[in-house]
Amino acid sequence: MSIMDQSMYIQVILPLRLSWVPFYKAAPQVCVGDKVKVMFNGRSYIGTVWKINQELPASLNDKKVLPILSVETSLARVSQREITLWEQIAAYYLCSIGEVCKTA
Repeated sequence: MSIMDQSMYIQVILPLRLSWVPFYKAAPQVCVGDKVKVMFNGRSYIGTVWKINQELPASLNDKKVLPILSVETSLARVSQREITLWEQIAAYYLCSIGEVCKTA
């Protein structure tokens, strides 16, 4: 069984103003709060793992979901409490969680 057979789907908060949080493929060792390097719209970004999902939503095609490029172990992990705070701030100020991430 190869590493891609063992991959799971994650949602990554990018420091961008998006109304949705993109999905990526990752190895099972990735945890919520990890900093990961990903490609989005032809550019590489470092984002924060927001949610780990076992299945891809029916609205997305597996072939369009890109794998993460790397896990950035030199950067500090974001705690679940911080992510919850980002969600609350985004809801309160009616902005995206990516904008809160960028500001934080």
